[in-house]
Amino acid sequence: MGIETEYGLTTSAGSKERTLSPDEVARVLFRPIVQEHSSSNIFSTNASRLYLDVGSHPEVATAECDSLSQLLAYECAGDAIVNRLGEHAEQA
Repeated sequence: MGIETEYGLTTSAGSKERTLSPDEVARVLFRPIVQEHSSSNIFSTNASRLYLDVGSHPEVATAECDSLSQLLAYECAGDAIVNRLGEHAEQA
């Protein structure tokens, strides 16, 4: 069994700032991945796939898992990766 999780992107801007499009946000979000791997489609160390899906949204597909506890661990690992990317993007 496995899970695919699609993450939505949104931005907010001050009154004098330009709001970024979802495509622009996705590029900023995946900048560290592309810089390190020259791709926006990678496999993590637990064999889960992190990629920028059609429509400019991040997605994590876990590897096939043998147990519910393994599946939950892989899902949480994917959430942590996307969260770190989000924190980095916010600083950028």
